[in-house]
Amino acid sequence: MERGPARMTLRLAEEHLNAAMDENHQRSSQFCLFHIQQAVEKSLKALLLSRNIDVRTHKLAVLASMADIELSEEDMLSLGGIEREYTRSRYYTPGFDPFKDYRPDDVPLV
Repeated sequence: MERGPARMTLRLAEEHLNAAMDENHQRSSQFCLFHIQQAVEKSLKALLLSRNIDVRTHKLAVLASMADIELSEEDMLSLGGIEREYTRSRYYTPGFDPFKDYRPDDVPLV
């Protein structure tokens, strides 16, 4: 089976989802959040690539819109929350320490 760009990108999304679940089991919330964002982003990009649309953005709401996915207001807020926590989990934010301030309950994975 051919491994075109869409299929490879979807495989990367699956790997990020697996990594997120592993990090969640290890109680490593900040890295779990990073992998959740990457899994969603790459899944949306895989869908777009399957339609021959190659886009360079990390904004989940933009990707969902480009893929013609209708999202509820609650879903849009969830995407915004993922992006916010993805950024906070990777960069210095005054008054926030991702190694201390995240709790395992902050990551809604089973």
